[in-house]
Amino acid sequence: MRPASVHGPVAFALFLAGCALAGCVLTLPFDELTGGGPRPTSYYPLDETAGATVPDVVGPNPGVLEADGDELPAWTTAGKRGGAVDFTDDGWIEVPNLSEAKFPARGTIAFWVKLRARAGSDVTALFLAIEPDDVAPLGVYVAPGGVYFEREGRGGDKRESHSEGAPLDTWLLVAAGWDVDADETVLLVRPEGRAPFPIQRGGFPSGFALEVPTVILSAALGTLDEVRYYDRLLTDEELKVLD
Repeated sequence: MRPASVHGPVAFALFLAGCALAGCVLTLPFDELTGGGPRPTSYYPLDETAGATVPDVVGPNPGVLEADGDELPAWTTAGKRGGAVDFTDDGWIEVPNLSEAKFPARGTIAFWVKLRARAGSDVTALFLAIEPDDVAPLGVYVAPGGVYFEREGRGGDKRESHSEGAPLDTWLLVAAGWDVDADETVLLVRPEGRAPFPIQRGGFPSGFALEVPTVILSAALGTLDEVRYYDRLLTDEELKVLD
């Protein structure tokens, strides 16, 4: 968690007390828990130190660390904000409660990621909704040209959104959203300490369908932190205040 300043909580408490005496109603413009932006449906701060369970601290959708081999992704204290999950070239986080028939037709996933090196194929998957036949109708990837949000239809037709810039050893905020019924997608990428790249909006290819996908997050040869899921497509204004 981001530490609060000494003065902030005191001033805020005094403001609340005055507000209560005046009988006013207070509405917070952003979520204090995650440091900014709209309140998520699920939030994974990734601050654990052991075990394979990835707690959802605000919702009912815990994740689990998985790997093809015996070595699971590792918990680390070198996160963007406290702890995080560190990946070799194997392993991922799976979210069973958002998978298969429960996969949402609309949503936004946001996280901080830092890659130490490129994967052998030069393409690193960050978020996948992957079907049993290994087709990923939705996928967010890092490649030398930047960050890509790809949508694939059953006939092989593809559409992608592309945001420039994915430097190594730099924390990147990545947010990808979708609304299948509205035929809308969104991609935002912001390097730490910089303004976000232009928001990329798009749609879906013909033949797009989600059947029984498994939701996974990963960052081969990198670190993942502060994962958030929202049960709707965020607006441009909400995306710009994510932190």
